[in-house]
Amino acid sequence: RGRSMPTSVTATTPKPRVQPNVRPNIKQPNGAEKRGRDEPLFPESKLYTDLVNAERALDVALVKRKMEIQEALRMRPQKATAMLAITAYNTATNQEGVYNTDPFFSYDVEEGASWELRIEGKLLNDPSPKPKKFSSFFSKIFVQLDPDLYPGQDVIEWHKRTDVPDADGFEIKRKGSEETNIRIFLHLDHNPSQFKVTPALAQLFNLNGHESRSRLVMLVWQYVKANKLQDPEDRKTINNNAILKQIFDCDKMEFGDIPQLLNPHLSPADPFIIDYKLKLSADSRKDSEVTFTVPISIDEPSNLGATPEALREIDVYQDQITQLSEQVSRHKRRREFFLEFSKSPVEFINNIIDAQIRDYKVTFST
Repeated sequence: RGRSMPTSVTATTPKPRVQPNVRPNIKQPNGAEKRGRDEPLFPESKLYTDLVNAERALDVALVKRKMEIQEALRMRPQKATAMLAITAYNTATNQEGVYNTDPFFSYDVEEGASWELRIEGKLLNDPSPKPKKFSSFFSKIFVQLDPDLYPGQDVIEWHKRTDVPDADGFEIKRKGSEETNIRIFLHLDHNPSQFKVTPALAQLFNLNGHESRSRLVMLVWQYVKANKLQDPEDRKTINNNAILKQIFDCDKMEFGDIPQLLNPHLSPADPFIIDYKLKLSADSRKDSEVTFTVPISIDEPSNLGATPEALREIDVYQDQITQLSEQVSRHKRRREFFLEFSKSPVEFINNIIDAQIRDYKVTFST
């Protein structure tokens, strides 16, 4: 094609042209303006506009609902109770000195005497294809030895760390040839954190064990609504009855104050304690092995959309929604283009040509 500049289309009565260096500013009318202005010319435009609005509202509702479901599944997974089997046993090495009554020989033999304590466990009937490591169920572990036999080394502590991988169990080695009592304190890693509540709070809500802070806040709020304790003029204010006054020691409170007011009624959850007897017999493992079962709360995957077939079906519908949304957007742009063209065809085309001239100059300028 030649490089001659395009010329403007003229009419019998020419109208002022837009300056070449000014990009046409086509105002996008809102929905109310479109309906009031276009319905006399295009009676079917109302149906089309209603369809676009309905599609937009449906798309927003679907996205919002999907995000709510994903957030609910992520933040509040369903809980299930499982039994954690904990086993503790020990082995002994060079313990012949225990049975030797001659002090002269006992000293030589006892020098190499030692024992090994192991603590391990697993979930019973674990449905997970990749079982969790034993240490992942605990936040900290304390082992208390006899301070007279092991002065300065009588307390062994372990704390969970994010930079250390989980382990299948714990192993403690010490020199020694005397049987002794050992106390093992296992602090479960609750998620969310669990607390022991005061008797007054436990009696009010009929609690038998540990509870999370968020659960307690919800219980207080349900109690407030059930007893209609909200101030009729200021719904954020709670007028405490005699029971809440005794527990929280105040006449009024706001909902945002409940977590702070609960603090005096919460204390760390009790650990699971094992009183273990160290055995140094010839078959020490068999003689010393003990097993306990502890109920724990674990996350259970939701059945909503969990199967591969359901996930594939959701993906298909999502693709269809995306394609339909793109088609509606294209038709919307075409409709707006022709509506503007119908108002003043000459001026509309002149504006487009002027914009193209400016783009041409910018593109090929040296």
